[in-house]
Parts: sequence; C-alpha cells; structure tokens
Amino acid sequence: MVRVGVHTLLNVRLGEVVVRVTAEQRPIVEETLECKVVVPDLERHVLAGEAIERPAGAKPNDFFSAYHTYDELVAFYKDKLSEYPNLMKMKVIGKSGQGNDMHAIVLTASTSPQPRFYFQCQIHAREWISGITCAYILEYLLDKYQIDDVVTRILVR
Repeated sequence: MVRVGVHTLLNVRLGEVVVRVTAEQRPIVEETLECKVVVPDLERHVLAGEAIERPAGAKPNDFFSAYHTYDELVAFYKDKLSEYPNLMKMKVIGKSGQGNDMHAIVLTASTSPQPRFYFQCQIHAREWISGITCAYILEYLLDKYQIDDVVTRILVR
C-alpha cells in the first residue's frame, strides 16, 4: 500500500511506502496504486509551519528554493567568504570532469582547526539538491555563530 501525503519513506517490513505528492500528481498515484491519503492538504501544513518559523513580514530566502548553476553557487560561496573572512576559508582542490574548479571550504573560529564535519556536495551532475543543501548548512552555521551556543561551540572547537 502507498500512503499519500506525508513524506517519502520506505518501510519494507510493513509492506508500505509513504510518499509526498503534489495535488497534480495525486490523481495519477491514485489511478496507478492502491493507496490511502493520510494528509489531504500537506502543503497547507507546511506553509503554516514556515509562517510560524519566519518572523512577521520576513520573506523566505528564495536562493534556497531554486536550482543554481555552478557559477551562481561559486559566487554565493565567494560572497560568504567576503562576509565572514575570519570564519571561512575556501580553496581549489582540483578540477571536475568539465574543467570547473572543485572547492573545499573550511569553517572554523579556532586558530588550529580540527575538522569535525565533512560535507560532500554535487558529486554527480544531476544531484542539484546536494549543492544547495550544503550552501544552506554553510549559511546557517555562519549566521548563527555567536548567536546559537551549539553552533558557536562547533566552530570554536
């Protein structure tokens, strides 16, 4: 059985798959598979949650809701580097199959960094979401430094 409307989850032991589909996709799924709708209007709940998380009048950062080219992502990282030169280092560590520079980014507030996390993004050309996910994590860590105690401890140690 496929349950429509929550999120993507494969649970082989129970013999069910939970998927999230758009309103446009729902009729196709219902015609094709035996399914049960768990949350009829998930988008409404997602938007309500985002409204609670976002201060009144604030707009979502559209940069993280769209596909970006290699050049746009590199520009994003370079902007962050100029904004946070004491926390971020960026260097070229090689070339891609297309001849593009491959970058390594180190975030630390320590004078003798000990790597704690390793994120590898955009290994394959069609994995566009990994690049923007790493950009989001990078921005979060930089923006929360000296605001969020956990983030500050991560970057200082």
